[in-house]
Order: sequence, then structure tokens, then C-alpha cells
Amino acid sequence: MGYDTNARGFSGSGTIETGYKQFGLRLHGMYTKGGDYHTADYVLNNTGYNTISFSALAGWQGKKLTATLFSSIYYQRSGIYYASKISDLSQLIKRFEYGRPDPETVKPFSYEIKPPFQQSQHVTLKGELKWELNPNHHLNFTLSFQENLRQEFENRKEDTMELDSSAGPDAEKPISSTYFGKRNGNYGR
Repeated sequence: MGYDTNARGFSGSGTIETGYKQFGLRLHGMYTKGGDYHTADYVLNNTGYNTISFSALAGWQGKKLTATLFSSIYYQRSGIYYASKISDLSQLIKRFEYGRPDPETVKPFSYEIKPPFQQSQHVTLKGELKWELNPNHHLNFTLSFQENLRQEFENRKEDTMELDSSAGPDAEKPISSTYFGKRNGNYGR
């Protein structure tokens, strides 16, 4: 169990292990959640985080043979501070010159994560077989797989602006959330 004072975050983890004769099993889980970080004077909105992970390890051991199977799932979502969207050095300098954010734009503390944010997921599976041919010679076989998915969600205006006649001629469609992700080396929408 843990607590993060700045983001009012909390975390916890647990492990269960058991065995019977030649078999063994271990299960592990972890959860963390935090809200908006803050400075001494104001809240840094949309800087929360959330992480969940689970893993399992099963094994069997004979006289000359040992087999194990490991699996894990990891998920994380992290908010991106609204005022951190800076694309070049001149924008960074302007941000420093401006100083603190306008108090009217600072919202109360929240655990909610809205776009823009990043999301990562990892799935791992690993099998291992060890065979003792004699005390001086061993054969090890390992097979593993891992899939990684990373996505970025951001606020974007719709590509085709449609006017809402009830809101007046200059009204635009609301901002929508879209993501750009990287899956196995390929970028896509």
C-alpha cells in the first residue's frame, strides 16, 4: 500500500503463492491511481495517472525436467497537462514569459483523465523448458511473445466543419477525441 501526497494517489499490490508436490503457482496484481498534480499555488489539470498490472507464473519440476509458463498484462493511462502542448522553442519561451496560467482556466482537483492523454498496454507470454541430460549438460528451450500497444489521444476539431444552424453561422462542431497509436511498429488511426 502506498500514497502519493501531491497527486492524492494511492497504490496497492498483492501476491499469492501456492505449491503442491511438483507444481507451483504465483499470482501478482498491482493498482495505482493518482489525480492532478499541483504546485504551491495552482492545480496542474489533467495530469492524473492510472496503472493496472497482473502476472501469473506456473511451474512443474520433475527429476530431470522443469517447465514454467509466465504471463503478464500491463495497462497505463497518463494525462497530459493542457498547457504543455509546445511544438517549438519560441512557444516554450513564450510560455515561460507568460508565467502562471490564467486563474480562470485552472479547474478544481480531479482524478478524471481527459484528452490529451497517453495509453499503453503490454501483454507478455513466456514458456521455458529445462532438461538436465546429465549433471554437466543441460538443454534450455525458451519461447516468448510480447505485444505492445501505445496510443495517444488528443482533442482535435473535426476534419469537416459543419455549421449548427441553431447556434449561429460561426458555430463549429464540438471538439472530438481521436487517437494516433503505434502497434507493432506501425502507426495508424
